[in-house]
Amino acid sequence: MKSSALALSCLLILAAGTASPRAAPERTVSVADNLRPAAFVNRPVGPKQPIAAYALGEPVYLYVILANWSRTETFSMSGAWHPANDLEITITPPKDLPRRFTAGAQGKMFPTSVTKIGPRDMTVYRVPLVYEPATASGFAFDQPGRYTITTRMTLMVNDVPQTAGFPKVELTILPASPKVHEALDLFMRPECAEDLQRGYARAETAATWQELIERYPGSGWAPHAKILLAWRAWRDSAEDYTAIAKRFEAILAEHRAFLTRASFADEAYYGCVSALDRAGKPLEALEWIRRLQREFPNSHYIRGGSALLQKYIQKQDDNLYAPWFLSE
Repeated sequence: MKSSALALSCLLILAAGTASPRAAPERTVSVADNLRPAAFVNRPVGPKQPIAAYALGEPVYLYVILANWSRTETFSMSGAWHPANDLEITITPPKDLPRRFTAGAQGKMFPTSVTKIGPRDMTVYRVPLVYEPATASGFAFDQPGRYTITTRMTLMVNDVPQTAGFPKVELTILPASPKVHEALDLFMRPECAEDLQRGYARAETAATWQELIERYPGSGWAPHAKILLAWRAWRDSAEDYTAIAKRFEAILAEHRAFLTRASFADEAYYGCVSALDRAGKPLEALEWIRRLQREFPNSHYIRGGSALLQKYIQKQDDNLYAPWFLSE
């Protein structure tokens, strides 16, 4: 888990470029020099594996980072950072034309949010690249081969309009064997892709995800299916919230290696926090937050300004403190 944080830091250093400003004569030099973008997906790369590789049907998550390299200045950023609005993501499939990824929300307007990045800090957005209504399966990466992802963000930085261009990302979808296609036929459907995009199972797909777990318990899809069903229970209050927290904890215990390799373990940690918060157990929730910060300091939940985490913690430099009413 420490290696994941180190890898993110290294990738940030290697991939960070300079934001390309839109024409704005009042732009300050510090915006261009110190606010730097980076982007990568949730699969490790290295000398032996220079391009991220995924199994067919495995969800792809894009990490979009803006890092403040200034030692003194704070940047205030605002924008509607959804793929259908100010976060423009283009996917180029193998042997096909590029297409804008909107997560099935083309034409829909999302609210503007404001984020502040302090000196030597960064903000992290995790974007699921899954649901694509234009494909028969509903999955954005529905065929084996090499894909290219380009990302651009339109935003206001300290009240100055900017366009941040991110380094392109390449990934490979591996071909599936005939036996694996039995599992893919079960869940590679538009309604399941929409679940993965939303982050929880819905009533019409819950039985499909449960069948996937039972028939293919050792597959890389089973952990994702379990997390989707756990979030469904959380949303529907289908179980005692303490039991739901234990459900997330059990997913971690059984699939920690896979979830860590896929940079997705923090999702189960956050599930524990959310369930314990609903259960009225703030001190136990705070302990999971501390574990999340310690083991995944660059998680988008920590770096992305989670409202739930802000309820529990106060940040000073890189340290987290419990509010006074939780310390007594």
